[in-house]
Amino acid sequence: MSTVVDVAPAAIVRRRHATRFHEWVEQHRTSLYVLGPLLIVVEAANLWNLQGWPMYVDDDEGTYVAQAWAVIHLHHLAPYTYWYDHPPLGWILMGAYIWVTDGLQRYTVAVMAGREFMWVINGVACVLLYVLARRLGMRRVFAAAAVVWFGLSPLAIFFHRSVWLDNIGTLWLLAALTVAVSPKRGLGTAMGSAVCMSLAVLSKETLLLMLPVWIILLWRNSGERHRGFWLASCIFSFIVFIGYPLFAALRGELFPGPAHVSLIGAIEWQLLSRQSSGSILDSTSGTYGRALMWLHQDPWLIGVGLACTLIAMFIRRTRPFTIGLVMQMGMLIKGGYIPYPFVIASIPMLALVIAGVADTWWQPGPGFLARLSGVPRHARQPNVPRQRRLRQVMTVTGRGLVVAFVVAFAAVASPAWARALVAQSHADGPASTIAAERWVEEHVPAGDVVVVNDYMWTDLKIHSNVTPLWLWKIDLDPWVMQHVLPKGWRSIDYIIWAPLSTAVDLSELPTLKTALAHGKLVRSFGDQIVAYKVQNG
Repeated sequence: MSTVVDVAPAAIVRRRHATRFHEWVEQHRTSLYVLGPLLIVVEAANLWNLQGWPMYVDDDEGTYVAQAWAVIHLHHLAPYTYWYDHPPLGWILMGAYIWVTDGLQRYTVAVMAGREFMWVINGVACVLLYVLARRLGMRRVFAAAAVVWFGLSPLAIFFHRSVWLDNIGTLWLLAALTVAVSPKRGLGTAMGSAVCMSLAVLSKETLLLMLPVWIILLWRNSGERHRGFWLASCIFSFIVFIGYPLFAALRGELFPGPAHVSLIGAIEWQLLSRQSSGSILDSTSGTYGRALMWLHQDPWLIGVGLACTLIAMFIRRTRPFTIGLVMQMGMLIKGGYIPYPFVIASIPMLALVIAGVADTWWQPGPGFLARLSGVPRHARQPNVPRQRRLRQVMTVTGRGLVVAFVVAFAAVASPAWARALVAQSHADGPASTIAAERWVEEHVPAGDVVVVNDYMWTDLKIHSNVTPLWLWKIDLDPWVMQHVLPKGWRSIDYIIWAPLSTAVDLSELPTLKTALAHGKLVRSFGDQIVAYKVQNG
């Protein structure tokens, strides 16, 4: 009786995976040689003085890190009442990363754990952008150029370092677009793209503006025979996977009602009640001021990108991203509330438009030349002598323009980018905030209620014995007024007032206003941060 000895199935599977991996490496070896060093440069530039710059310009950074802390330690979506101001997926993912890497224990400044997560997000986004550009048919050098614009622009570094939900949402957006143009066409691939697009919106709701970009790419990459069914299935799956309204309904917080927050109430506030930033066409508006700040960070990315959109509309592969930029510009012109990091979703679109136009001008195709010359679609004949001569002229002209732009960029923009990177390496943004926190830890009695901004809240919660309180929650959160401030302003012991706090409308926070009126200045720190002792009797 013979015994048949089979090779262990696990060994066979490992050998098969190893073979596939080596085949994949051989197939993409050149791209790995291009992308690898470039990714190292981009990530090194974004890591340089990550803690010290950007300065603390908006306390949303602290808010999102505090909410990630609440997910880890309280198993809630926020330290206080979650009121549906944003979908929670972004800080849930950040909380998972911080928990796995023990980020809050590795840094004395909690925001650094969030910025580290943004650094990881940026690296993955660069890889996705390169793959997307290649799948759109761009040459490797121009796909790499898109990564340079996306990763090394001073505007990109400024926003990609900071803890914004927009960065997380943009990562999922790039994943959705990359999967949508996958060469493996199929319903499963399309469903994967729908899942990624749902995750993008669940990370930041403003990415709904990019739905036309995603739908156009899905439509183009689908088979003509079942295109309608395929697209309908993807859109239905996108809606189902979001599930945000169902989550609110299960909590009994979908519709407004007495004594509870609601999703619809938050949407009404965001769209109807929130103070508008104005239109970019109004030089006195907040939107105009934000646009000037974006241009000040890097006029090259925005200026060249918007100029290229005029050409990109004639190029089939870049037209969807041009439409995305037009949607963004429409919001700026229309008005309404424009958040500070609104430009983040436009950065990869601008990079793809610039790279796509350069790639097309380097070797114009017959379709592009026919559209420029006004020849009807049915009459396009690439071999006609007139069109052949036009293609030769346009190729020479286009390559000359690309080379001239590269020389101009190397002479003017590159040194400006380098100077900005060196200048930010000397910044020490959180120094005054850290000094204020240390003073609180050493001089404020345990248990005292200390009103702080969102940056300081998590640090004091972790490293001190005081009771930190977000100033934005005073008077606006019934739970806070009942459990933290039962005696109103007399329950407040100290107030740490920072420049960011000047954005607070004290008419909406009468308890805080009264506490400030009874406050005595006891210590001042740099950057106009001051500590008040409330004379509460």
